[in-house]
Amino acid sequence: MLLTMVFGAVSPLAAAQTLRVGVYHNPPKLFTDDQGQLRGVLGELLTAMALKEQWQLESVPCDFQQCLTLLEQDDIDLLPDLAWSEERAQRFAFHAEPVMHSWSQLYQPSDSRVEAILDLEQQRVAVVEGSIQQSYLMTVTQRFDIDVMWLPVDSFAAGFQAVALGDADLVASNHLFGDWRANDYGLRETPIIFQPSRLFYAASPGLDAHILERIDATLVEWKNDAASTYYETLSAWRAHGPPAPLAPGWLWWLGGVLLVVLVIALAGNVLLRRRDSLNRQQLTTHEHMLSSILDSVDAYIYIKTPDLKYRYVNHQICVRQAKPGHPGNREGGKDVVKPSG
Repeated sequence: MLLTMVFGAVSPLAAAQTLRVGVYHNPPKLFTDDQGQLRGVLGELLTAMALKEQWQLESVPCDFQQCLTLLEQDDIDLLPDLAWSEERAQRFAFHAEPVMHSWSQLYQPSDSRVEAILDLEQQRVAVVEGSIQQSYLMTVTQRFDIDVMWLPVDSFAAGFQAVALGDADLVASNHLFGDWRANDYGLRETPIIFQPSRLFYAASPGLDAHILERIDATLVEWKNDAASTYYETLSAWRAHGPPAPLAPGWLWWLGGVLLVVLVIALAGNVLLRRRDSLNRQQLTTHEHMLSSILDSVDAYIYIKTPDLKYRYVNHQICVRQAKPGHPGNREGGKDVVKPSG
């Protein structure tokens, strides 16, 4: 009876476990729809995990800085789409397996020509306040004594909007959002790429470690299966493709081009050999024709090398040398014409 009561108390608790999830607007990685459901790459992956693990998810909308504060104060349990850093690792708990990898990039209007960090001198740069992009760029520009005017914003979308309206000259963003929306704002990427990062579901310090263990186990399981929810979600949002067991598309194109070149080379080699054979046949025919002509001429024709060795004599000379007692025949060390052809 006691055993039944214990199991009866534990099982509903596990099945009904509710996780409060901080959500800041950061498509295509994270946002909520009109019904408050998690969307975006990391939002939908977490939803699939919750269904698998029988977790209940409660969305808590917040801007980025507010989300960090709520997480540190245990007012939310998880914050998707947080890049790992040493400073953050001291404030929050992280699971071991990254959800995905990303990097940051600066974006500018189409008519701008910012090509390097040094070009940021006197530029107005929009950055999400408290973001890893802001921390990195401030450190680098201070190190090189570059005077930058920072425009703090609460989201990447707000930063892109600020540049589009002329309130900023550039915006720092993760490449997923930038590639997804830059064209909509009339912006393009700069060559300035920085801060490669690993993205996680950061947890409050008080969250049960078992939750992070289950997140790790699910991620590893999904990543080992090219047909899993993980790759379906990434593909749907065009964030990444599944690890193709075959060669990438560009390699197929390159292979096709090389195959065409090889076929052309082989065909050329065959034609060259055929032409060479025809040339040899024509040369032999011409030689025979020339020999017939020279042999029919009533004259003595011969060819000598510079050292006076005969290389060719026509038929008239051969006949002449064959006649006994001919003045041209001489024995005993005297000249005797012996045709070599």
